[in-house]
Amino acid sequence: MKRIIIIMCLAAAVFATSNQMAAQDKSEDAIQYALVDEKPMFQGKGPNEFTKWAFMEVVYPKEAMDKYITGRVTLEFVITKEGKVTDVKVLRSAHPLLDEEAVRVVSKSPDWTPGKVKGEPVNVKYVFPLIFDLRGFPKAAEDSLKEDKPAALFAVDVKPKFQGKEAGAFSKWVLENLKYPSEAKEKKLGGRVIMLMVVGADGKVKDIRVIKSSGYDFFDAEAMRVLSTCPDWEPGMKDGKPVDVRYVYPVVFKAD
Repeated sequence: MKRIIIIMCLAAAVFATSNQMAAQDKSEDAIQYALVDEKPMFQGKGPNEFTKWAFMEVVYPKEAMDKYITGRVTLEFVITKEGKVTDVKVLRSAHPLLDEEAVRVVSKSPDWTPGKVKGEPVNVKYVFPLIFDLRGFPKAAEDSLKEDKPAALFAVDVKPKFQGKEAGAFSKWVLENLKYPSEAKEKKLGGRVIMLMVVGADGKVKDIRVIKSSGYDFFDAEAMRVLSTCPDWEPGMKDGKPVDVRYVYPVVFKAD
């Protein structure tokens, strides 16, 4: 009986080892992007298309926004001969919050058209920088960091709640009330507007401003319009008292 158990354990160890080696092979035998004859293509297009896709998928971590954390996360991943994205890892870190979001986004990448060498699909190693940038943050917003100004979201004891509902309710409301600009719809344009607003001690939304433009006036204007019509919130609390709270929110316009 002991001999049977030992044999089964050995067989399981061999099976596990072979699986690990197979997983490692994708990375170890991958060819550098610059060395393949035919480059991998993202959804039939070049690398810029992947950059645009990643940008639209990123959800800037709220804690990073509140603390104004920015940076560049450099990732490495493998585009397999089947077109799958695997072995995503951080080559150069910016901040744990940004690193985690970068890995999350790239790990959910749709399939690629694989790269080829001598007409045969191969595993390709790809290096990709993902930039988290809030440098458009205006001086007026920087001034609001002073103690006599609205508190940052991370600094309050109880965070504001949109109409007292669960997390995600505000995003759902924005999505339901957003009107896609007709010009953008015709040209199939997308973009992201990063907004700053204050949820007052009375639950009213005020002091709404664009802190990073999408690059399109019509997107910025629509983001301002929607947030300006926002219903009341349950205010944030600090030391048992309602306080004004700064809230940074990205409004995303995603072309169909």
